Amino acid sequence: MKNGNAASLRDLCLNHFQILRIPITPNDLDAVLERADKQTLSHLKFLDLLLGQQAAARRDRAVERRIREAHFQERKTLDTFDWKFNPQIDRLQIEELATGDSIRRQSNLIFVGQSDLGSFCITSPDI
Repeated sequence: MKNGNAASLRDLCLNHFQILRIPITPNDLDAVLERADKQTLSHLKFLDLLLGQQAAARRDRAVERRIREAHFQERKTLDTFDWKFNPQIDRLQIEELATGDSIRRQSNLIFVGQSDLGSFCITSPDI
């Protein structure tokens, strides 16, 4: 493809990104195009490099927005959880559930316990 055609196709792609509200800058596109040329990347790898960071950033923003809108009193994560607080909680089981694999497998989960006590039991035939 001639440079003039490549430049107009590049501008057309940037316009597509703008219409689709995908915040890819000309510099971002040029960097990925250059890398694709140097490393002879497949079409799919090129798309992954171009869109992957944008998709991850959008997912992160969506999670942050949902957390903000939930108005939690405190933000708690498994990283800060005190596993010694209740030794009956199976850490490996909880961390397995946190991966979301049980959702992808469409497994049934039952959470049993009194509210506000922080103790619970998780049962599933797959875990």
